[in-house]
Amino acid sequence: MAESRTHAERLAARDGWFAPESVIRRVGNSPLTPFLGGGPAVLLQVAHPLVAAGLYVGGLYAWHVPAMYDAALLDERIHVVEHLWFLGSALLFWSCVIDPEPFHATVPHAGRIFYLVLVGAAQNLLGALLSFSSRVLYAYAGQPERYGITTLDDQRVGRAIMGAPGSIIFLIAVSAAFFTWLAEEEREQLRREGRA
Repeated sequence: MAESRTHAERLAARDGWFAPESVIRRVGNSPLTPFLGGGPAVLLQVAHPLVAAGLYVGGLYAWHVPAMYDAALLDERIHVVEHLWFLGSALLFWSCVIDPEPFHATVPHAGRIFYLVLVGAAQNLLGALLSFSSRVLYAYAGQPERYGITTLDDQRVGRAIMGAPGSIIFLIAVSAAFFTWLAEEEREQLRREGRA
């Protein structure tokens, strides 16, 4: 008997991306559970792919608001909090797309490509805003020129130093997600044909 559901419906049913019980099952044993008091229910809310992406991208933008960035430049304690935010939100974000233990990806294989491209684009938009700014945005604006470059050029070079590796990481991740998805689809096809 032929199945009447679309391919997308079969993927959604198989992967259960938005099904709460599926997400609890996948992330309930996450290495982050002990740190998020309340167990799987809290983890379900925080580790949901849309929340994790929002915390990651939102934090990235928030920490680049001039007042926040300057505060981190001028106070070492705030700087530590900033980097703890980056680490924590990055762990949540990447845990949604990484399969090997101790993580349990909550985004299905096909959805990972879209998820990564969307977040990578948001990250690159921030980089573009910094790169093409016509004025220095942060506290070091009053600093004297060093190494023969202006503070505006320094801001742009700093963005390039931070942005290039991040873009490469996202490109590698999207490529890996694509090939993992293809392999999963091939295994699924072989299973349907009774050859696996």
